[in-house]
Amino acid sequence: MSRIVLYIAASLDGYIADPRGGVDWLEPFDDALDSFPEFIGSIRSAVMGRATYEFAVRHPWVYGELPVCVLTGRTLPPPPPPPARILPAAGDVRAVAERLRRDFPGDIWLVGGGRTLQAFVDTGLVDLWRIFVIPALLGQGVRLFPPTSTGPRGLALTHTHAYKSGAVELRYERA
Repeated sequence: MSRIVLYIAASLDGYIADPRGGVDWLEPFDDALDSFPEFIGSIRSAVMGRATYEFAVRHPWVYGELPVCVLTGRTLPPPPPPPARILPAAGDVRAVAERLRRDFPGDIWLVGGGRTLQAFVDTGLVDLWRIFVIPALLGQGVRLFPPTSTGPRGLALTHTHAYKSGAVELRYERA
């Protein structure tokens, strides 16, 4: 069965973007991207929120021909040039996950942002957590996980890797 994989970087104090939504603060830690080519090759689709999509279309498109489901209730800005495959969706994230699993068998990249992540966490849909902890303190910005009412979740640490830059990858699976 396909897994939903969270693959994301966060500052040591829990932010995925600065207050303007920027991620330039990640540049000194590019060595943590060493695993990205292998990761993207293992993924069959991706899901992200509208704000993350709007950010992504203003930058080099890293998703290639990967089908990208964008959670939104509004019309999306134009996608980048082909071969981008954008699938707008709204509603329950369980139904979105089922659709991606059915139409694109294989692992699904849960890209972000915070509200999208929270919706998948709240419904217990995240199977693998690959979080790159970046040794930077932003103090404010877009939180990795907004406050939640779902209570603690049991996760098991399955892998760690420290990079020369000081970034650390933590991999967790559901306990």
